[in-house]
Amino acid sequence: MELLTTRRIGRPRVPHDDIRSLEYLIVLSNKYEIDPEEILERLFEAQKVGESLRGRFKIECRNKAEGHSFFLLTVGGKMVAQLRLKESLLNDQSRTGTIFKRLVDSNPPRGKAKQTVSNPKIRDLKVGARVTELKAKVVSKKPTQRVQSRWGNTFLFSMAAISDGTAVINLPLWNSQTNMISIGDEVQIKNGKVAVFRGERQLNISRKIGQLNVL
Repeated sequence: MELLTTRRIGRPRVPHDDIRSLEYLIVLSNKYEIDPEEILERLFEAQKVGESLRGRFKIECRNKAEGHSFFLLTVGGKMVAQLRLKESLLNDQSRTGTIFKRLVDSNPPRGKAKQTVSNPKIRDLKVGARVTELKAKVVSKKPTQRVQSRWGNTFLFSMAAISDGTAVINLPLWNSQTNMISIGDEVQIKNGKVAVFRGERQLNISRKIGQLNVL
């Protein structure tokens, strides 16, 4: 299977085999439409407790030997990949997470044109689509929580769900966004991207150029 083009990932220089291992995770995420960060999180979990299951996607840590961990990845009970990763790569989650995010940002999927849509029907949204504008109604919203990232940063978070009458999609809300909307509001989202988390579609609002407005 062809791997993605290696980019320079800052200093200090990252070993080439570490880059190739992380790039292969991105290949798998693109092929099976799984959020790449979800794969990495599941690997970290499986490394600690033996396995990690979310929806149809499962990772099992089968063995540890000579500084490596061996993993089996399945989707819907069907084996899709076997991985051998350095334990040092899995133990230093902060460093690995930073490197992986840069790789994801700098390597868009190959062989697939990015789908960019404006005012789409929610039922038609595909994973990876970039949404320039979407209007919908808030149909549910969970209580705001204070959460901590793996790097120790603290955020306010709430998960809402929006619908245009054709389907429902989750809408993650962060910090000030958590107080902006309520159930029943008509909202407008600008500059978002469709992803999958724990088997469900969600529309992530871009942190840099995204907008959330109540109509």
